[in-house]
Amino acid sequence: MKGLILLTKYLGAKVSGSDRNESNIKDLLEKGFDVYTGSDIEKAKAADLVVYSGAVPKSDIEVKNAVRSMERGAFLGLVADNFDKTIAVAGAHGKTTVTALMTHVLKKIRYPFTAHLGGDFADGTGIYVSGKKLFLTEACEYRDSFLSLKPYLSIITNVEYDHPDYFSSFERIAESYQKFADNTQRYLILGDNSSKYVKCTDAHVRILSEGKDFLVKYSNKNKCAFVLSFKGTDHSFYVPRLLPSLSRDVAFAVVALYCLGVDPETSSEALMDYKGVKRRLEYLGKHDNADVFSDYAHHPTQIKEILEFCKQKYDYVIAVFQPHTYSRTKTFMNDFASSLALADKILLLPVFGAREKYEEAGSSSELIKRIHAKEKHLLNRFDEINAYINETPKNSVIIFLGAGDIDEYARTMALNDQ
Repeated sequence: MKGLILLTKYLGAKVSGSDRNESNIKDLLEKGFDVYTGSDIEKAKAADLVVYSGAVPKSDIEVKNAVRSMERGAFLGLVADNFDKTIAVAGAHGKTTVTALMTHVLKKIRYPFTAHLGGDFADGTGIYVSGKKLFLTEACEYRDSFLSLKPYLSIITNVEYDHPDYFSSFERIAESYQKFADNTQRYLILGDNSSKYVKCTDAHVRILSEGKDFLVKYSNKNKCAFVLSFKGTDHSFYVPRLLPSLSRDVAFAVVALYCLGVDPETSSEALMDYKGVKRRLEYLGKHDNADVFSDYAHHPTQIKEILEFCKQKYDYVIAVFQPHTYSRTKTFMNDFASSLALADKILLLPVFGAREKYEEAGSSSELIKRIHAKEKHLLNRFDEINAYINETPKNSVIIFLGAGDIDEYARTMALNDQ
């Protein structure tokens, strides 16, 4: 939503916005935007259009008083129509990373484009604007919002079950990815997993599949260093600030850039000084003997990858996790339990309900019972965390995980330790 308000202003509209949390709009206030906490019925009535996120119910007072309202996914489709071409990055995981990697390269070669990221770049912004030749955006599957896009080039990194509050089954979410693929106009790039579930019969669409058209041949256990085999040639890559498991995300970005005319060697050189994305294994500082990181991971697969990486680099791993939504926690209860059990110490916070009401079956009190670990603690509040991490062993790490407001506390803790 933050990226959309910036883009809307760039495209010439008079724009305002509201949020329930002041921390979410602090930087926009500092930039002089007309944003506020709470609701303003008169502003909603005066607007030509009120755009709302999936976390906002249609019963919201500003939405109800709007002359015209639209969910953010549909509005993103209108924004994309202002550009010559659209590249959309979809998938259960990796959307933000792939979009950020492509943005970094295109900026370095001064390509005229605009990017819209689901998170924030290292400089604290979620968009980059330098022209209308190309629009690069993440394509979120939640509530089928990505179906409003008609991309020139689409990337589907993987297809995995998520958002159980909207998708009733894996088959249902796979159908949505298929519809997204069918909306593609020219190039469709598929990961090894997604190619199993997504097909494309349009003869005008060029499909590039992992394992068939490109392949990551080698991955270093401790660094994102690998060889990409593509077009009969091996290309070496080293990308700082990325998990080794994300080498595939680099491959998706490089293949997509090739479709735009960017040589893989150019991409390789440009990515050597990649700065990363906030909340994607973002280093925050030190706490006692531990390195402190923050990550947006809120799905068992992501958590497993991060904790396995931490176990390779550190002797002692502390995971502080805030589950996101009761429906997701309930659906993947056992998967969350097994992933979190990789940590030496687990601090589990209450579920960040977002748009959902409390459900005992999807609560943290139920999840803690399923976790088989030597040391696990169920906390009620953020301020209880310090009691369990006051002293840390040598060569240890504290990783804050979750898509809720846990990141705010992690940053405050790291700041206080400096």
